[in-house]
Amino acid sequence: MLICPVCKKKLIKENKTFRCENNHSFDCAKQGYVNLSRKQTKNHGDNALMVKARTDFLEKDYYDFMRQYVKRKANGSIYLDAGCGQGYYTKEIGTNFEHSYGIDLSKEAILHASKQDKHTQYIVGSLFDMPFLDESIDCVTSIFVPLGQD
Repeated sequence: MLICPVCKKKLIKENKTFRCENNHSFDCAKQGYVNLSRKQTKNHGDNALMVKARTDFLEKDYYDFMRQYVKRKANGSIYLDAGCGQGYYTKEIGTNFEHSYGIDLSKEAILHASKQDKHTQYIVGSLFDMPFLDESIDCVTSIFVPLGQD
């Protein structure tokens, strides 16, 4: 399902490491997420304060009606939340699927999401260079995600 961001070959998970046939390897953090971003700078996406503010707001469930609506409509066996942020939608919608993925450029958001949701494989990465095999995802959501390039 996942591909190497360096050579685009299929990644295989071995214990807590994703590795391709060219021996590029990506270790999972202790929280379970993997960083597949080609840009290894610290200032991409939301910072910790922004993630906390968004989480505090979303946990009041003002958008739960929409989350539940999308959950009822979403189907298949493999789900991707593109621009998943801190996982508010991902965690709930992903329960409909055998495999669930969330990708976001913000390491802080992915860190939060992976602590809250062990069903989903969270990935630090860009929506403009997503690390997935072609035609491998059954259902994709991208809720409130800006359309500009990173």
